[in-house]
Amino acid sequence: MGRAAYYKGKLAEPLWEHGVTSFDIDRLSDDELATLLRRLRDDDEYHQQISEAATARFHSVVDWDSEAQAVRELIEGAVG
Repeated sequence: MGRAAYYKGKLAEPLWEHGVTSFDIDRLSDDELATLLRRLRDDDEYHQQISEAATARFHSVVDWDSEAQAVRELIEGAVG
């Protein structure tokens, strides 16, 4: 939950899927936000669903092997 505009053009932008993995508070009225917060607080199944969707999206976007290779190359280049 936050402001999607903050993540625009940043590394985390692909993780934002309003209503699926996150919620853009700028797209919600005050009443909608209050309702959503209560639902996340009170509905364990819904909270779990959103959490699982965010985790799945993270794993589909982040390529650990590619990240590890990039770090390896950076270290090897620095060491020489």
